[in-house]
Amino acid sequence: MTQIATTVDQTIPSGKNWHRELLNQMGDKIDNLRPQIFSKITIEQLDEYRRFRHVVRNIYGFEFEITRVEPLINSLDKCFTNVKNELLDFVQILKAITEK
Repeated sequence: MTQIATTVDQTIPSGKNWHRELLNQMGDKIDNLRPQIFSKITIEQLDEYRRFRHVVRNIYGFEFEITRVEPLINSLDKCFTNVKNELLDFVQILKAITEK
């Protein structure tokens, strides 16, 4: 995402919430530049993992709530598939643009 933001969008968020802002940026269509990269559903899924990562990095593992971790584990395959497919779609769009 940082590579897309840097090379295509030519702007990358900074500051305390840059991870969240970058994720949201990937959900925006930028007119005359690029389409939306990730769907709203995929962004919501990725944001759940982003928030979980924040918890992991800032508290101890023994404080994990299984009710919060289990849904993340169960949805990992679906999230990965969505991310992969949406990135592949984006690559195809870039290829089509460069072939013109």
